[in-house]
Formats: sequence, C-alpha cells, structure tokens
Amino acid sequence: MKDRLILGYMLLACKQLNYTKEEARDLIGELLILLETKTDEEIEEGFQWYMEYKMEVKPTKTGIKPKNPRKITSFPEGYRSKLSIENEKLIKLLRSISNP
Repeated sequence: MKDRLILGYMLLACKQLNYTKEEARDLIGELLILLETKTDEEIEEGFQWYMEYKMEVKPTKTGIKPKNPRKITSFPEGYRSKLSIENEKLIKLLRSISNP
C-alpha cells in the first residue's frame, strides 16, 4: 500500500474520532517514521500488541465513545428539503410516464 494512501486512511480515522489537528499531526509524525524505518515483518509486532490487548479486555460496543462526539442535527418531523421535493416531483413524473 502506498504511504500516501495509508496516511489518508489514518487522517480520515482521526477526523471521524474528532482528534485535534495537533493529535493527528503527532500521529502522522510517528507513522511516517515507522513507514521509513520498519520492515513488513517488524510491523507484525503492532498486530501482536493489539491482539494481546484485545484478549485482555473484552470488547463491548457500549461505553466506547469518541473523544469529542459530534452533535447530530435533527430536523423537525415532516421536514422536506428542496431537493427531496424536487425528487418527489421527478418520481411522480416518471411513474405517470411508465403507467399510462
């Protein structure tokens, strides 16, 4: 896998976990060093470390939260955007054409 692709995946994960740019920058720095200095065989050490941790702690979905959870925007009941209204018009038109 190309280094830029690896960094892109890592940055998307940082974004989804709401890491600060400084935290992401620290992670990039460490990852770049590892990409340059470690062989594929040495990288297996990371997987072994994670698997040992995974065995020690029973993984659960409850209680795991991102550092800074995003607020979810909720719309009032019955809300329809301009795009959804236009899509409904197109669907009605297509149905009227296909069912004469």
